[in-house]
Amino acid sequence: MEIMTSSMLQKVLDEPKQKVSYDPNEKLTVDVDLSLCSDEEMPRMIHIVNRLAKSEAGRETLEIANKAGVKFGFLDAKTNCFGCYFGGDMKYIGLGPMASDDKLVSTLCHESRHAGQAERMKDIPDRDQLNVASIIRYSRAKEADAQAYAVKACKELEMQGDKGPLATFAKFYPPIYKAYEASIAKEGVLNDTVVADVFKGWYDQTGTKQNYEEGYIIEPMHDAIKGNFTRMYTFAENVDSKTVVEKVGWTKNGNYLSAENPDFLDEPRFASVGERTKSDAQAFFEIRQRCAGIDPDKSVDSLPTNKDAFARRLPEMGQPRGNVGETMSMGNTIERWKAILAQRKLKGMLGTLGQAFEPPGGKKEYPDEKPAVDVDLRYCAKKDRPRMIALINRLSRSKVGLETLQIAADNGFHFNFIKGENRAFGFADPEHKRIALNPKFSDAKLVGTMCHECRHAGQFMRASNLEENRWDVKTNLIYMRAMEADAQAYAATACEEMFRLGDEAPKQEFYRYYPPIAEGFTKALIKNDAQLGDQLLTDTFKSWYDQQGTKTVYEANYLLEPMQQDLHDIANGKDKEHQMSFDQSISAQKTIAEIAWTKHGNYFKDNPEILNGGKYLDVCDHTMTQMKKYFEIRKEMTGKDDSKALNGIPTRADSIPARTKGMKKPAAKKAKQQTAVAQMLRGRKNTGR
Repeated sequence: MEIMTSSMLQKVLDEPKQKVSYDPNEKLTVDVDLSLCSDEEMPRMIHIVNRLAKSEAGRETLEIANKAGVKFGFLDAKTNCFGCYFGGDMKYIGLGPMASDDKLVSTLCHESRHAGQAERMKDIPDRDQLNVASIIRYSRAKEADAQAYAVKACKELEMQGDKGPLATFAKFYPPIYKAYEASIAKEGVLNDTVVADVFKGWYDQTGTKQNYEEGYIIEPMHDAIKGNFTRMYTFAENVDSKTVVEKVGWTKNGNYLSAENPDFLDEPRFASVGERTKSDAQAFFEIRQRCAGIDPDKSVDSLPTNKDAFARRLPEMGQPRGNVGETMSMGNTIERWKAILAQRKLKGMLGTLGQAFEPPGGKKEYPDEKPAVDVDLRYCAKKDRPRMIALINRLSRSKVGLETLQIAADNGFHFNFIKGENRAFGFADPEHKRIALNPKFSDAKLVGTMCHECRHAGQFMRASNLEENRWDVKTNLIYMRAMEADAQAYAATACEEMFRLGDEAPKQEFYRYYPPIAEGFTKALIKNDAQLGDQLLTDTFKSWYDQQGTKTVYEANYLLEPMQQDLHDIANGKDKEHQMSFDQSISAQKTIAEIAWTKHGNYFKDNPEILNGGKYLDVCDHTMTQMKKYFEIRKEMTGKDDSKALNGIPTRADSIPARTKGMKKPAAKKAKQQTAVAQMLRGRKNTGR
C-alpha cells in the first residue's frame, strides 16, 4: 500500500493540472486483466499499463501479477493512498485516480511487485503471527523492495526518453531518490547494486517507518488487549533476515540483494524502531503476561531504537483508545471500492438480479443440467430437481459452498424440498440424513440456507457425543450455539464468495435476514482487509452471539422445552436412561475442535475459552428463572438436586417476550419425548432458521 500523507496530498494538489486525452483505440501491449475498470476508465488504465510495460522491470512485475490472477482498476477518488494491492482471495490492484499518470506509473509497478511478493511468501506465516522483530524485517523489506523496483522501472523509462515517472518519484520520496542519485553516480550504470542501494534508502524515511510500526505492531497490540488477548495476534513466529532477503530480492534474472550479508536486515539502520514503539511493545507484553499468562516476545528487547519521528498519536498501552482512528487501515478504501464495483455490476446484471429478487412463488425456468456435486436426489420430486440442481450449482461456485456440499454428499445426505406450510428456510435431519429447503423462499435466500444446512450435516458427522439428554446446561449452550454460529459463518462466507464472482443477490438476502451477523461480517471484512479465510470465519462466528432475540428463541427450543418434557417423562415413569441427567460435559476446546473443522484445518483463531462466559454463554432472565424452577420441581419429584448445573452461567436482560409457558409440575400423562437435537429441528421449522 502506497500511503498518501497530508504533505504528499498537498504535492498532488500542487501538481500542474493538464487535460490528458487517451487514444480510445489503444491496445494492451501486455496481457493483464482490466475487468475492474469502467468503460470511461479503460483508456487511461491501458495507457498507464503500456507505459510501464516499456520498461523491463515494469513488464516483469505486470506479467507476474497477471499470472497470479490479479485484476487492475481505479480506486475511489476520495481514497487516501496512491495505490493498493489487495491480497488473499481478492487479488486486486487499485490506483488512486487523483494522482498524475507520471505518479501512477511507478505506483503500478510498486503494487504489482507486492503481488509477486505475495506469491513468493506464501510459506511465511501471516504478519499477525510473527514476533515483533520479524514484523519489522518482513513488512519493511516488502515496501523497500516495491519502491526499489519502481525506481528501476522509472530509470529504464527515463533512458528511453520518458522522464516524467522518475522526476515525479523524486518529488514524493526524497530520501529514496537521494540514495538512488548517490548510487547511480558511483556505479555509472543501472545494476543490482543501484537497486540494492535504493532498497536501503527506503529505511532512511524515519517517519514512514514509524507509521508502519504503529499500524502493524502497536495498533494490533491495542486490539489484542481490547479482545482480552483472544484475537489472532500471537507475536510468536520468527522469520529471519536471510529468508526475507531471499524472498523480496528475487527477480527473474537472479536476486539483486545477493551481494549483501544475508543478515543485514538485523543491522541498526534497518532494524531500529522508535523509542516509543519499543517501550509500548514491552508494556504490552507485560500486560499480556500479567492478564493472560502468555510469555512475552523477547525479540523486542534486542531491537535498537531511534528518536521518535512524531508525537504520540495512540494512547499509552492499556489505556482506552477513545476516538483515535486507525493509522494503516485499508478498510475504508476497500469498502468504497467494493461499493463502486457493486454499482457497476448491478448496472450490467439487471436481468440476473431481476431473477434473484423474483417474489417468492414466482415461476422460473431452469436449465436442464447436471449437479456439480453428485448429491442424492432420489427423494426430490422430478419436477423440483431442475431448481434443486440450479441451487446446488450456484452454491458450488463458492469454495466453501462446494466444500459443504461435498461433505454432505459424501456422508449420504439426500436433498429435497419441504412439503406443506412451514416457516423454516430449511433444516438438516441427522437421523434420516435429509437436507430440506422451503420452496416458498427465493433462490437467492435458499443458496445461503443450503450452505448453512450442509454445514450442519458435516457437524453431525464430526460430533463425538450427541447424547444431548445427558449434557449439562453449559454444554448445551456452548455446543448448540456453536453449531449455529459456525453454520452462519460458512453461509456468510459463501455468499461473499459468490458476490465477488458477480452473484450479489445471496449476500443481499443474507444481510436482509440477519442484520447483526451482517454488521459483524462487514466489520470483519474491514478489519481483515477484505481477505477471506480463517480470521473472517472466526469473527463472523462470534457475531452470531450478538443476536439476543435469536439466542432467546434457542434457549426455549434447546433447554426450556426439553426440560418441561423431562418433567413429563419423570411424572410418567420414563426409564432413567431417557431422562435428562446433566452428567456429561464437552469442553469449549473440544467444541471448537469439532465444530470449526475445515478440510484445511481448524479456522478458529481465538481462544476457545471465550465460549465459557460473556455473550457466548449468557441466558436471558426469563430462561434462568424457568431453569431454576425446573430444578426445584425436579428435586421435589426425584429427590435429586442438579441445580449446580446453573453455576457460572451469566444472565442478560430479556429482549423479546417469553416463547414458553412457565415451568410447572406436570400431571402424570403420556407425552412424546423430544431431545435437544429434535428440538433443534423442530425449532428451525418453527422459527425459520
